[in-house]
Amino acid sequence: MCFGLVSAVRLDGQLDDLAAEILPELTPGLHFYFRESQLFQEKMVENLVCYCKQVADISECPYLKEEKHSRQPDRMRWFHGNLAEGKKPHYCCKLEKNAWYNRAGWGYQRQATAKLCMMEVRPVSEDMCCRQPGYHGKETIGLHLKQVTIQGYQQIPHWTWHDPDYGKSYPIYTLSDIRGATDFDGTPISAEQVREFFLNKVKSGFLKDFEKDDSVNLQCSKTIMEMKEDKEDCRLRSSGAECCCLQASVDPAVRCLPATGGSSSAEPVVITGSYTESQSRHQHIMDGMIGWPNISSPEASEDLVNVLSRDPMTDDQATYKWTVATQWNSECLMNQTVAYVIGIEKSKRYRSGTRRVGKMSMGIYKTKRWTEYVQGHRIECISYKYTRMCPVGQGLYVKQFPEGTCAVPGAGKELQLQKVGSLTMQCPEGYVSGTAGGMKFNPNCSCTGC
Repeated sequence: MCFGLVSAVRLDGQLDDLAAEILPELTPGLHFYFRESQLFQEKMVENLVCYCKQVADISECPYLKEEKHSRQPDRMRWFHGNLAEGKKPHYCCKLEKNAWYNRAGWGYQRQATAKLCMMEVRPVSEDMCCRQPGYHGKETIGLHLKQVTIQGYQQIPHWTWHDPDYGKSYPIYTLSDIRGATDFDGTPISAEQVREFFLNKVKSGFLKDFEKDDSVNLQCSKTIMEMKEDKEDCRLRSSGAECCCLQASVDPAVRCLPATGGSSSAEPVVITGSYTESQSRHQHIMDGMIGWPNISSPEASEDLVNVLSRDPMTDDQATYKWTVATQWNSECLMNQTVAYVIGIEKSKRYRSGTRRVGKMSMGIYKTKRWTEYVQGHRIECISYKYTRMCPVGQGLYVKQFPEGTCAVPGAGKELQLQKVGSLTMQCPEGYVSGTAGGMKFNPNCSCTGC
């Protein structure tokens, strides 16, 4: 009997060792279950079991079980609705710790894998607003959905003594999940119009091509719980206007322009510092520093002001504001090894005594903390060569972009917007848009109050 027990314990230990060798280690960070390989999926839920039970409707399967601890995987519920009404029951699933003392609850059945507890397709009410962010600007697209897909993830902390956290992704959806939307003026927008609007946003670069790239998802910027609390207006567009700028006016430019107040010489300047080293207050550790002359850069001799000028390198006849740039370019001619002090925090736990707890004697521990100092070295430049970017009598300037024009649809306007699709207008030929999500978007174009 005794030998049999010892043998069984050794066998269990061998199996544990084998599992540790086969299953990969998950690195700190966010791991989405369905994005990982099968081996990683097994590692993520190696001490968990998925249970499912039949429910009458989604009201019996809340998004989160609020009374549960926020870090535990069993606080989440995963809903799986029937595909044919009345022919297949709804299911509600949850992850539980795989322990002998754990009771899943009445009606729950254990599943072979955790797949049903790491993804769900959850219906959403028609008054909930999904706000789709874009890839330029702070503009979001507000729309209503029929259902969303939610994936489970595991958050591995950097501190190994903390348990991993489990959570749900932001809601993911496809074009077919779109219910409709409301425009900036309160006009209802059909699902078909919203889908066409989204495809135009792909063309403008506001959205990545979610139809051709499998790694790109349409995704709301808030969780289901946050969407329920969101009471702000849900609008597909913030307005029907477009911020339009002449293409030439927003082309970046750095030019040498005639100027007064600049340096009287454009000859290269070399400035070299002096290195000194002294003993720090920590024994046998040296501390160094580089000293510089009173004028450490010829930039100090420049006294230029902003100017108004056309761009001499283009045919554009418009006058722009130009601001003063850095006039001298620097390069390092020689490096110096500089000594400095490195402080390393140390700690040690030690037993300082004992105390009685009932009939037991328990140790009292304290932590001693101190700092040890060691010699460090870093590389710094001790000699610079400065070269002026422009000749004497000129200064280096950066072109400033003028304000654009806020254009609205309609005849008789200064700028005629061009319709290019459902609810989508673009600036006329020769103009670019400063509106986030606009066709021909250019971040250098901006309009106040547009």
